[in-house]
Amino acid sequence: MIRPYRVPERFNYIGAFLTFRCNFKCPYCINRHGDLKKVKEMSGVDWLHGLHRLKSRSDLPITLRGGEPTLHRSYGSIAAMLKKRGHSVDILINGSTLQHMKKIVGPHVFKREAKYASIRVSYHPDMQSPAKLLGDVYELQKAGYHIGIWGLDHQEHEAWNSVMKKKKELTGAHTSGLS
Repeated sequence: MIRPYRVPERFNYIGAFLTFRCNFKCPYCINRHGDLKKVKEMSGVDWLHGLHRLKSRSDLPITLRGGEPTLHRSYGSIAAMLKKRGHSVDILINGSTLQHMKKIVGPHVFKREAKYASIRVSYHPDMQSPAKLLGDVYELQKAGYHIGIWGLDHQEHEAWNSVMKKKKELTGAHTSGLS
């Protein structure tokens, strides 16, 4: 019998790095250091077995992250099953997969009480069109998803973050970290 693991009260989130793969190749990314190509990804079933062992307070989210967690073939079923088992679930993504997110995971999966969005998109100005990203985010917000855009606090992105601040006012999309 596998024993449950009690998460300490002082923890403010649980990070599950579903994959280190990413479709962006940012030179400053921490996942580019070391030889992560040799890291074998766990299956969705293995993730669920491991994460289900965690016993924590109800407001402590399990954050799906990566690389780009939506590149893990089971990210949607992992999120849905965690929610079904009573866990709070959120996700950190780069925004490249927003077009198909509605087909994979419904907005109820990432619903939770928090001051910040449960789907957090990190804006990568050298990889994304600001208008397309804001449009995709706004479309998901209208469909009931709790989603926001966060700017990367990197000196190369100061000008791009300024562009996003202006564009968000035009679209009505919620952004955080860019105000």
